[in-house]
Amino acid sequence: MNGSLSEEERKVLLGATVRRFREQRGLSLNHVAYDLLDLNGAGPLIAIEQGRRMPQLRTLRKLMSVLKLTPAEIAELEGLAGYRQETRLPPLDQILLVLEQLEPELARHAYPAYVIDYKFRYWMVNSAAAVLVGGIDKLLRLAQSAPTVFDVIFDSRNGLKSVLREIERLQIEQIYRFKLYNQFRRFEDFYRNLVDNMRNRGWPQEDFVNFRLLWERTDVLNDIAQQFEIYSVTPRVSVNIGQNVLRFYLFTGDLPWFERMLYVVMYHPESDADAHNAQQLTYSLPKECLRLWEIAPEDYTEEHQDPDDE
Repeated sequence: MNGSLSEEERKVLLGATVRRFREQRGLSLNHVAYDLLDLNGAGPLIAIEQGRRMPQLRTLRKLMSVLKLTPAEIAELEGLAGYRQETRLPPLDQILLVLEQLEPELARHAYPAYVIDYKFRYWMVNSAAAVLVGGIDKLLRLAQSAPTVFDVIFDSRNGLKSVLREIERLQIEQIYRFKLYNQFRRFEDFYRNLVDNMRNRGWPQEDFVNFRLLWERTDVLNDIAQQFEIYSVTPRVSVNIGQNVLRFYLFTGDLPWFERMLYVVMYHPESDADAHNAQQLTYSLPKECLRLWEIAPEDYTEEHQDPDDE
């Protein structure tokens, strides 16, 4: 069941989504109703698209079949119709058990590394990441706001725009990655409300407008050419730090205990020279990690499964 939507709101949103999928395929309402669904009239489909009727699962599946929807589109309609559950993280103690085992490896890593969840919210960040935001003190201040990846790379007050070269390319790649990782969660509250939530994060207006523009133009389902142009398994970033330009690959892997809910991201230098220069900047930093669930605990205690539900 979709968390914050009422029954009437779900019907309206589902109807608008059905209509959008139909129109994207260039199909008229009458053609779908009479020729593809073999209905005696267009009334039932009109009622669905106008948000006056919630289709039964059998009807919905037939509609999805004749529209030739993708698996992600099927998940979206099933979710809006109430046939899919929203994602809930495992119990917090189970997550912390894994993160505490992972923590020493991230702390020893000489380059930035962090753990995020499927909402791109940070859970743990190593001290080496401080070189990206101007020092440990600034990293601590940033951590107190329970930041997301989008806060870090779009909010110009964090200073990353002056550090990362070709930051727009990274911004687009991260939006693309978020949409790709969550393509079967598009019906969920966090996904549908993401743009509005970012509006309320207090960014400078120009930064939010830029985020919204890039969000709207990044399509992971239909623009195949864009996918191959943007997406990289190991994206590259160039970082300006002092007189140095350091180049890294970003390696992202999901933590297999959590079924694509949490991911670890680790920077690795592109060359020996990059490794040497980066280590010169991070060798004096403490080999530890910031535990964001302890810094801002109120942001990490919801949406978890009840252990009794497992």
